[in-house]
Amino acid sequence: MQSDMGVRSSRAKHRILRGAYRIRKKLYAKVFRALVTA
Repeated sequence: MQSDMGVRSSRAKHRILRGAYRIRKKLYAKVFRALVTA
């Protein structure tokens, strides 16, 4: 039971980290494009 909870929490954490990375990449792309066009 406890191990299952740990696996579940780690999986959720990984999903959150992946989502944050994707959003950050999108933001970086936007900033990079703005710098290039400026």
